[in-house]
Amino acid sequence: MTTLDLRNERCPLALLLAKRNVVKLTSGERLDILVTDSSSMNDIISYLEKQSYIMKLDNLENWYCITVTMEK
Repeated sequence: MTTLDLRNERCPLALLLAKRNVVKLTSGERLDILVTDSSSMNDIISYLEKQSYIMKLDNLENWYCITVTMEK
């Protein structure tokens, strides 16, 4: 599992960095993307849904954690 901490980033940079990292995932790998900005979170989730990634969203105390998994 890898963590991509984007809590200090805003879109469009947060989305660009998320895209660059999820395309590197191999089968069965997992990536946790941390964001604080709800706009960035919505943009990243929208992208992941269009690309058919498996994901889970956790709303933590001060940020969101988007867990992305590449299908096996």
